Amino acid sequence: GDDTMSLATRFPLPPTVHIVNLQQYEDEGERAEHISVLSPRAPHLEAFSCAQLLRRKGWRLIQDAPAATIERGHVIEAQKGTAHARLTFMPDRSGVGGTAIVIVWKKV
Repeated sequence: GDDTMSLATRFPLPPTVHIVNLQQYEDEGERAEHISVLSPRAPHLEAFSCAQLLRRKGWRLIQDAPAATIERGHVIEAQKGTAHARLTFMPDRSGVGGTAIVIVWKKV
């Protein structure tokens, strides 16, 4: 139905993922999105795809590394102009073997 409109984001995402939750909020003039995404692929593969896509779209990667606190997890931090994004990739706990990704995107 029309509720899919609420899951529209302009944040660059590879076609292999689908958005399960999107929250948009504004805090003291700073606009942000909190995006929860699922992928059927492994965390390191999806992280690689996202990193390539962000670079193509003109983002600068500040961090692109395994997550210290998450087993088989990965963290990407990227900047484009005043915008900042942090992507956390972790094994999907629902047991299907894919990846859960949490993206916090401060559009500023």
